[in-house]
Amino acid sequence: MTAPAEKPHHLAAWLGDRPAAGPPVIIVEGILARPTAASLEGLLATLLHKASGPASLDLTDLDIEDTEGMLALVDLLRAQQRAGVALTLIGAPQALGHNLYRSRLIEGPNAIRLVDMRQDEPFLG
Repeated sequence: MTAPAEKPHHLAAWLGDRPAAGPPVIIVEGILARPTAASLEGLLATLLHKASGPASLDLTDLDIEDTEGMLALVDLLRAQQRAGVALTLIGAPQALGHNLYRSRLIEGPNAIRLVDMRQDEPFLG
């Protein structure tokens, strides 16, 4: 009997088409986990710089698989908030929304805004 194939880890991000009104949308997809967490900041830094101001991150097709992935994303969002970047997260996983709430990142004058948060089951990692 052979062992089941492991789920491949990939992470991708790109600047989507700018809506007629509103900030640019950065689309993030793939699996955010220990193998891909280290690349998250590099993937998003250039795109957030290109957005040069408020930005929306579409996380609809992003799965956060473990604690390392969650911490990497929360740390990145915290750093952007401290730098004064207004962020809106579209389709964020429910577990991320809970962590942002517990970290107090969705309140105050520079709060991260959540739109259409997914009602996923939180990861067990």
